[in-house]
Amino acid sequence: MNKLIIGLLTLCAFTACAQKHKANTEILASMNTISSNLVLLNNQQSIVPLKTLEKLNIASVSLSFSYATAFDSLLNKYAKVTPFSSNSYQSSTTLNDLEDDLKYFNTIIVAIPATASNDARNLNFITSLAKSKQVIIALFGDSRSLVSFDAIQAPIVWT
Repeated sequence: MNKLIIGLLTLCAFTACAQKHKANTEILASMNTISSNLVLLNNQQSIVPLKTLEKLNIASVSLSFSYATAFDSLLNKYAKVTPFSSNSYQSSTTLNDLEDDLKYFNTIIVAIPATASNDARNLNFITSLAKSKQVIIALFGDSRSLVSFDAIQAPIVWT
């Protein structure tokens, strides 16, 4: 009877490992695809990857980014990140109120789709933030939108 139980447990363990291996292989393939399509620009000061996380108070700001929830979830696997969205400030002609809400954060990760990169309100907001905070721009979409950020020296992660 003991041999039967041990045999069943061993069989279950091998089966579970095989299933996990397949899932891990799929995750690895996805990660390789993403990393091969990802470009890091303006990182001369080696801001990315973030270091001394315990000293950073990090916020994530979505500027009309549709996948903000998933993006914030991924960021929170790396470090504690507080999410903000420009959608909450739509009635304002500027994003000054959002900038005020970010005053206690020293690192801001801005998620912005290419479609929102030409909006003067967004560009003014990012430029103003970059004067007093460590800003990282996560740009999603067409590479032609990169020209909008020529005057900004913050690191840009583009995909």
